[in-house]
Amino acid sequence: MRTATCGQPPRRMPARRSEVPPKPLYLLDGESREIGVRGESLRIVASHRAVRVLPLRRVQRIVCGDKTRWDGGALCACLARGIPVTWVDSRGAAAGNAFPSQMVTGPIHDALLLYVQLPSWRRRYRNWLRSRRMNVLAHWAASVGPGLRVPVRLFNDLKRQFVYQGRLADHFVPEARAWCASVTVQRLLAEGVDIQYWGFDGTSMDLADDIAGLFWADLNLHCGTLAEQVETGAASLLFFENWAQRNQNRLLQHLGDLKRHLRTELGSWH
Repeated sequence: MRTATCGQPPRRMPARRSEVPPKPLYLLDGESREIGVRGESLRIVASHRAVRVLPLRRVQRIVCGDKTRWDGGALCACLARGIPVTWVDSRGAAAGNAFPSQMVTGPIHDALLLYVQLPSWRRRYRNWLRSRRMNVLAHWAASVGPGLRVPVRLFNDLKRQFVYQGRLADHFVPEARAWCASVTVQRLLAEGVDIQYWGFDGTSMDLADDIAGLFWADLNLHCGTLAEQVETGAASLLFFENWAQRNQNRLLQHLGDLKRHLRTELGSWH
């Protein structure tokens, strides 16, 4: 995943008390747009020349398609205010992200920099990721409803395919992977964590991709075939955003467990 950066640290403009919290901006309907900046607002011009002016303070994150043309000043204005941007390609996959290069880092960032210098960090991280997949599966099995149980055969099949092989059937629109990536990048930025780390052996820890994969699995398992009944387009976006808002604690739980893992592993390194 390629990353664009801007040299200014993020600065979120203070919101007025009477204003609603910032919301995500999706530009994925296939229409071509040009995005510029005017003062403290984005200026979005659609192909039919309709103009929309959106204050930056009202934007939480942006997800856009390959027909969106950005002015450099508009992109840097977003990054300077800590608004991450995720691009989605024609297949619905996340092509890359843009986020500030000089972010405010936290303790977990420093711990990760040490962690990827461990000689066996790749094996340790792979085992941790497998344990989180197991947590996703167990969390789903425990929440199927009172008096209901997941069939043992189904659970074991999912365990073999998802926990050990990282494969899971997609019950939602393919674009949901990119949407999960956008939510994850925003959360990592808020935690002061980078989306990718490089180990001493020259291999990468694709943290944003891995955490987003866990969040996407939570979505697919908990929504199940219900998600398949949702139409594509605006209905699927609304379904996802409502679900993500109600289940954002799952991202925090995955990151919290990563912190515990880092503390244990770094504490045992001599």
